[in-house]
Amino acid sequence: MSVRHRSFALMATVLVALGCGSPVDPGIPITPTKPTDPIVVPTPPQRDQLVYSSSSREIWLDDGEVSPRKLTFTGLSTSLSPSRDTVYYVAPGSCGDATLFAGNIKTGESWELNGGPLCLLAIGVRSPIPSPDGKRVSFLASVPGESRFSLFEMGVDRSGLRKARERATPEAAVYSPNGKLFMTIQEWNGVGSDAKLIAAVIEFDPATGGERKLWTDIAPSADATSVFPQTYDVSPDNKWVSAIAFRNRLGLIIRTDGSEEMRSVTPPASAVWFSDDGSRVHYVPRTNPNEERSVNLQGQDDQQVTVRMGGMLNPRPYRPGTESVNTK
Repeated sequence: MSVRHRSFALMATVLVALGCGSPVDPGIPITPTKPTDPIVVPTPPQRDQLVYSSSSREIWLDDGEVSPRKLTFTGLSTSLSPSRDTVYYVAPGSCGDATLFAGNIKTGESWELNGGPLCLLAIGVRSPIPSPDGKRVSFLASVPGESRFSLFEMGVDRSGLRKARERATPEAAVYSPNGKLFMTIQEWNGVGSDAKLIAAVIEFDPATGGERKLWTDIAPSADATSVFPQTYDVSPDNKWVSAIAFRNRLGLIIRTDGSEEMRSVTPPASAVWFSDDGSRVHYVPRTNPNEERSVNLQGQDDQQVTVRMGGMLNPRPYRPGTESVNTK
């Protein structure tokens, strides 16, 4: 080692001992470097608040914070009251295998809503959904002796059961934040070989009976490529409805402003709903009922959200309100 480098090493030792860091040997060329960009770790989509049934019909509640918890009820087609204290579901009862029930989550008590004499008015209940104010529940059912489904509405205290609209598809309807319902209807237009099946997503006002069409699909009766979307959820800002195509089961979103804009955003799914902020569409792939995934509104940035073992049947997001609906 040369005298110069021995001097430099001695100086470095002294400076480090004094806390001055490591000096740079002026005789060694320095290559300037650019500061490195910070490493950005993508934030996974937030787990939503869901109520759902497992493949064994156990009803689970997931608040998005801790592990899902199993409720004391068993059934399908679950939904939760705005106050989070009552779960609505379909299970065997006095009206047959598809009787509408309500259950108090805190006490574990459950009771029939359309049981007893009300079986004469509506049977084969599907897709119960409470109104935003928690005072009414709507569901799809048929009148005894009829094969077609209609939309029914009743008070959560079992009062005022009525048929709100005929010719509804038997899959789903969903309340918008303003108390109206988004739903799919199917009707035949024409007769014989000229008949065409019309499917339309409509916004329906159960209070007045008024409605407007958001999207219409017209196809020959033998056409197997038609979409026939089945409504599922509405975005928090009321700008989009999520749906599932009847035949190919793709996840769709449809504008609520009547512009007839529709986007296919997910692969085949068994459920599609919006995130709490409305920026993403969550879905359960048909290939894996245990998995929840998420895409943006353009159908991009597909990410896994979580896995819930036991399967997710009829998962419904719940967005808390203020009204209590318990009548027990």
